[in-house]
Amino acid sequence: MTTNSPKDNDHDPLNRQRNHHANRHRNHPHGIRSGGVLVIAPSIHINGTSGELLLEQQTSAISAIYKALGAMDSASPNGRDYYVQGTDAFRRAQNEHQSRVDSLRKVLMEMNEIAEKIADLIDS
Repeated sequence: MTTNSPKDNDHDPLNRQRNHHANRHRNHPHGIRSGGVLVIAPSIHINGTSGELLLEQQTSAISAIYKALGAMDSASPNGRDYYVQGTDAFRRAQNEHQSRVDSLRKVLMEMNEIAEKIADLIDS
């Protein structure tokens, strides 16, 4: 039987979520605060989706957001594409791009909070 080191488990999103939850808040039964917003986490019960599948769905979405963030980095504005529009165009494009990146990061933070809550529920 092969055992993985803790470092190996850090690369698996499911294990990362399960291990990370130990340092998170566990005292709000219906949701968690994420950036000042109450994020409602699902309940795990006999008539609902299994905790394992809920966690798998969240980590899949989280992985997709990380991929989108990487693509956004590649799509960052470049000054050579804006200078013909005037001196302010590139700065405006950068600000708009950053706003879109920040939106993705906010969603990522909320999805991580939900995944952590699901991991807490699975372990309780």
